[in-house]
Amino acid sequence: MEEKTIFELQLHERQTVRFANSTYFEIMRVSGGWIYELNSGSGNTKTVSAVFVPFDRELDLNNITIS
Repeated sequence: MEEKTIFELQLHERQTVRFANSTYFEIMRVSGGWIYELNSGSGNTKTVSAVFVPFDRELDLNNITIS
């Protein structure tokens, strides 16, 4: 199964990007952009941070033309 790009995610669909340790990103498609959630640590020391990343047409890789 091929991974989707963030542009192909459906509303409220999530994609997880894992790192070597217990740290990972969850990217969720929301209206107007994405929420990037960073999860790190484990057990009693788990940390979660989130940021909204707005959609911008300049980022749409499907509409880029190379001259």
